[in-house]
Amino acid sequence: MSKNFNVAAASFVTGIPLSLDAGWLVMAMDDIAAQEIDHSAILKFDRGLFEPICLKMFRSKHVAWLPGRREVVFIGANGECTSIGSNGLDHDEKVTTSARNPGNTGDVRAATSIGDEIIVVGMQRQVYRRLGPNSWIDMMQGIPLADPAVTTGFECVLAISPTEVYAAGWNGELWLFDGTSWHQLGSPTNGVITALCFNWNGEVVGCGRNGLLIAGRNDQWRIMDEVDCPDDLWSLASASEKLFAAGLRHMFTITATEVKQTDLGDCTARTFGKLVSTGEVIWSFGEKDFLSFDGKKWTQFV
Repeated sequence: MSKNFNVAAASFVTGIPLSLDAGWLVMAMDDIAAQEIDHSAILKFDRGLFEPICLKMFRSKHVAWLPGRREVVFIGANGECTSIGSNGLDHDEKVTTSARNPGNTGDVRAATSIGDEIIVVGMQRQVYRRLGPNSWIDMMQGIPLADPAVTTGFECVLAISPTEVYAAGWNGELWLFDGTSWHQLGSPTNGVITALCFNWNGEVVGCGRNGLLIAGRNDQWRIMDEVDCPDDLWSLASASEKLFAAGLRHMFTITATEVKQTDLGDCTARTFGKLVSTGEVIWSFGEKDFLSFDGKKWTQFV
């Protein structure tokens, strides 16, 4: 990989901010992607500089920053995992060594961090937990085996605390892990829930196709009928008392009474789809656009 990464010849996939203008990125190199070869170009981003670190031959679904370990972890769709520690060396592992795994059961779809641990979810209601380097456990207590004849699975996961972890996905399924086992919750929808976000007002918000927006917590959930969104929604993020949702071509700002297209100021972005938030910073990734939100305004890096 060249020392000067050619961002124009690649597409943004995901990443994780460590500050407003620094963190880690995953990009797909357009020429390799055109051959339908799964891969992840892993970069460090620092104030406009894109430093290539390594190329991994898997499709990244999530990037986690573990502050206590000073470690960044990249999770792949087939259960691959690459970690990079403070020494800058990359290390490969798998999310599980069990007979039932993403390779034979279904893709990893999402992950979330809780402290220095990671929870990974996927199709057929798979859940795995990373306790530390090379230390993964299955985390499906209370979840029955899915009927292989029925498409089901988790598309998103959100950890608020060790005793309040939500997973959601196909058929509108909502599940809660209480620290001991998972329990299925009553859901207000049978549509696919694509993302979950802890909003600044203390509610959990979920989104999906056809502008689906739900809100609630624990076992009380509702459709947000008071708002109307025209697009399929794929991602959510909250910061500084603002809630954003991303479709592939538009970003929206959501309040209790309306959904409106986000005012991006001077930004000229035309592609969206992935929002990642840590604290007061949000990064937005589209195929060819990379933005950052500092709590007040959006800045375009690419």
